Amino acid sequence: LDAVERTTKRAILVGLIDDALEFPGFRTGGEIWAQQGAFRAAFNVEVDPKCGVEDAGNVLFVPVRVITAVGEGLKRKQAGPAAGSAKLSCADDPANDPAKPDFVLTPSDIRAINLHLAEMNAFIRQQAEARGFAHVELEVIYGRSEAKPAFNVVALMTGQQPYGPYVSLDGIHPNGAGARILAEAAADALNGHYFLRIGQPVLADDEDSDE
Repeated sequence: LDAVERTTKRAILVGLIDDALEFPGFRTGGEIWAQQGAFRAAFNVEVDPKCGVEDAGNVLFVPVRVITAVGEGLKRKQAGPAAGSAKLSCADDPANDPAKPDFVLTPSDIRAINLHLAEMNAFIRQQAEARGFAHVELEVIYGRSEAKPAFNVVALMTGQQPYGPYVSLDGIHPNGAGARILAEAAADALNGHYFLRIGQPVLADDEDSDE
């Protein structure tokens, strides 16, 4: 930020999301269990019943845990009845070996992450105010009610937008539509903070027409 401030007097700082669960790539064990019938019928995957009980609050990273299970289930289905079905558990690995990530977060993990997000967002806002920079947050994308549709495993595996209208195929980062929303919000923030006209018609006699 010091280097930016030495280079320009106009900048925008981008804050983060408020809640890690806003990412469409994260789904709770309860959401997974609610789709257990579709998992079985469409993809030959048996969801562990604990997903709906003691592991209901655990959070799975869908692009790894769910898609891997579906791939295994379809492979076994193709091999024939003797191959059985794939299993999908929502349990957290108590070992928490960084070399072997389980791609499961517990409720306490989520609380810790959200605490850090809040601290980081507060710092970013404070720095923007102290340095006179514009400010916008990723909440303009992920905070939208339609950004994370209800979980549907069939739609996930067969739809054109498996993680909703604004998020790319990794379940985390914005797609083109999401990037556009952020860009428009950033332009609005810059315009409001610095009295610019980004994305707006420029008058012929506008002294700032080179911005």
